[in-house]
Amino acid sequence: MVSGTHKQLAGIIVVIIVCVAVIAFASQPSSGGAIQTGDTLRIGIDPTQPPFAAIINNEFVGFEVDLANAIANELGAAVQFVIVNYDSRYDALINDQVDCVIATLVIDPSKTADVRYSQPYYDDGLLLVSSDQIAGEFDNSLQNQTVAFAYGSEADSVTRRWQVRIEGLERRPYELAEYTLDAIQLGEADAALVDATTFHLYDGSENLYSDAITSVPHSIATPKERPGLANQINDILDQLREDGTLEQLLETWF
Repeated sequence: MVSGTHKQLAGIIVVIIVCVAVIAFASQPSSGGAIQTGDTLRIGIDPTQPPFAAIINNEFVGFEVDLANAIANELGAAVQFVIVNYDSRYDALINDQVDCVIATLVIDPSKTADVRYSQPYYDDGLLLVSSDQIAGEFDNSLQNQTVAFAYGSEADSVTRRWQVRIEGLERRPYELAEYTLDAIQLGEADAALVDATTFHLYDGSENLYSDAITSVPHSIATPKERPGLANQINDILDQLREDGTLEQLLETWF
């Protein structure tokens, strides 16, 4: 239905690289607040969001846990995980309870007076998924097609806008995002619009094709007054991307 590559983990990396050019973060001197070899890096993490982070057998596990450990390893620092939740993530950072937060943070322009955001390490944007590959213009490829989506999700809003401009497009709602992918397999829908995480965790996604529709980059937050640490993290993310570590972590957890 829509052109793409199986699983598209490499595509996530491409989207992240593009986002780096779009997201503005000031270049600052590398001294203020940098972590030194032998220091302890306090990392705020939310263990209620597998596969990003969870606690299993009293140990932190997950994609963001492994990413945090990789960053600390490059810094030559020990890791101390501090549990945060959706409401306390920024408070922990601003009140100096943590040095950085790695907890599925999406860049929030209203927070930039207090925190710095790193370049993205993951993108959870919407993907248009189908079982067939077809060439041609996007709108033309969806004419007279049925697109599944999770009711009340961002995909719901996006497909409403599509329906206005694309002739014959039929919207089909489902209770859960993963059910929309089942709908493709069962022949109930020609395509599904789902978040990237749902797609990559779906059993059988290797048999489907996907195209990125939106971008929802996840970034690491550091205190505004610590440009040195922010620069260290950005440099390490560059290195982890270049040496393939980031892609390996994505393949492990997604």
